[in-house]
This record gives sequence, C-alpha cells and structure tokens, in this order.
Amino acid sequence: MKKFLLLFLSIFSSFVYANSLKDVYHKNYGIIDRTVLVFEERPDYSIIEEYKKIKIVLSSDCEKTAILQNTQIPDNPVLESFDFRKENSNLIFSISTDSTYFLKYSTLEEKGKF
Repeated sequence: MKKFLLLFLSIFSSFVYANSLKDVYHKNYGIIDRTVLVFEERPDYSIIEEYKKIKIVLSSDCEKTAILQNTQIPDNPVLESFDFRKENSNLIFSISTDSTYFLKYSTLEEKGKF
C-alpha cells in the first residue's frame, strides 16, 4: 500500500510540475527584441543615455576591426531606428526607442567591469 501511495504521489506531482513548466515556457511574454553587437575582443566603450535614445561610444581600438551592416527594422513597435557613424576616432552606435515604451536597462557590475 505504501508503494502504491508513493507511486501515486510521484505521478501526481509530476503532472502538477509539468503544467507549471508548460505555463512558464509557453506563456506569451510579449515582444522580445534584441540588437546584438559582436566583437572579436572586449571593447572599450561608454554609454550615454538621452531622452528616447541610447548612444554607445566605442573607442578607437574597435574601429580597426569594425564591420558594420546597416539593418532595417521592419515594423518594430519598440525600436524606431538605430544608426552608427564615425566621429573622430570613435564609433558611435545610436538606438532610438518608441515614445510609448519606457527605456529600462540593467547593468551587472563585477569588480569595476560591465
């Protein structure tokens, strides 16, 4: 009887856990958009935040190996546009967000490194 009860509890708990995982993995969390910058080495950069715009300024060490692809943003409700340009010896990457969305970002800092 104890084995049957233990078997029944394990099967029941597996169904409960399966339904909770199903809700987590298959839930519609809304729009997830990412812009990815790929570098061969760790870049030296600074981030400037303005109203509805983030500017990422890359130092001159990165411009030697920078290969830029101008990508259009098709009907994106979060990002309006992004562009990049050279200014002096720096490479500036600007991201403009839509006015109906609030810009939220978090930075993980470990021993002075981002």
